[in-house]
Amino acid sequence: MQQILLTAAPIVALLIAWSGLNTWKRQLKGTHDFELSRRLLLTLYKCRDALKSARNSFLQPGESDKDRNDWEASAYENRWKAVSEAMSELRAATLESEASWGEDFHEEADGLHKLTVKLMLAIRHYLASQQKGPNSNLFSEKDEKALWGTDNDEYEKELNGVVGAFEKRIKPRLGRK
Repeated sequence: MQQILLTAAPIVALLIAWSGLNTWKRQLKGTHDFELSRRLLLTLYKCRDALKSARNSFLQPGESDKDRNDWEASAYENRWKAVSEAMSELRAATLESEASWGEDFHEEADGLHKLTVKLMLAIRHYLASQQKGPNSNLFSEKDEKALWGTDNDEYEKELNGVVGAFEKRIKPRLGRK
């Protein structure tokens, strides 16, 4: 009997250790997936908020560099830095999700990129129109709607649709609907 116990004890200990390692491995993966999902959503919301801020029609004097004569261009340039940084963060997070999960978010990211380019061109066209140069006629009604929209306008609806598509795929990984 003692011989059986001495033989079984290391086997039982090995099984318990193996079970503990598997539990630890699952916990690490779950923690990583949760943190990556959370980071994806946070960077997505940063992008959304930066785009909304860039569209704000009210420019404050503190938004531009005081030394520059083209204060309006400076203000939009400073706003655009936040958009650019947020988009870079989102790109890194989507690449990490592709590496970790094997899923890509190209379709959703492309939709956000198109909206970003649309706004960037609207800002460029507006600033060119203020210079009264050869490109001063580029600013169109379409640009105006993208740049200075109102709450729940077409641009914002598209933006909310893209954000919603991201959320639909990411939130289940956070245990939310």
